[in-house]
Amino acid sequence: MKKTKGLLTLFLMAGIMGIAQRVGIGTTTPLARLAVDSGIMIDQANLNQGNLIAGALQFGSDGEVGISRSTVNNNGARSGIAFYTGSTRRMLIDSAGRVGINSTSPIQRIHVEGNAYISGNIGVGITSPQYDLHLANSARIGGYVGINADPNSSYRLRVNGDAWFENSNII
Repeated sequence: MKKTKGLLTLFLMAGIMGIAQRVGIGTTTPLARLAVDSGIMIDQANLNQGNLIAGALQFGSDGEVGISRSTVNNNGARSGIAFYTGSTRRMLIDSAGRVGINSTSPIQRIHVEGNAYISGNIGVGITSPQYDLHLANSARIGGYVGINADPNSSYRLRVNGDAWFENSNII
């Protein structure tokens, strides 16, 4: 009998200690270390100026990685959400749904400041591109274009290899 009570007490204590390691807000049965049954508001006083210091969700003990409410060019106007690594804003989604990568003020749906790498075909107006660059209907390319050749200011189109122009006047 004493052995049964001792085991029962041991299991009860283990169960309480297991539950005690979980915190629930709005729930009595948290399923994770922190379980929130509702929304979470960070920066309720609207003090965040677009950095990781105030009103941000930070990851890790160094405080260099996180998510915060973003500002437009740090002027205090709220415009979206920003993602940080190394304490530097790397990506922004503004209130109009534009994504800026290394850009604080994206001007198109996707705005990349710097180089970009795309593995696969690119389709413009085509949902299933079959070529490296597949354009729907017509295309206009400004500047100088090189096909298997470096473009230069001597020619608008520079082709290294075979070229065929159908029904065209070449000057």
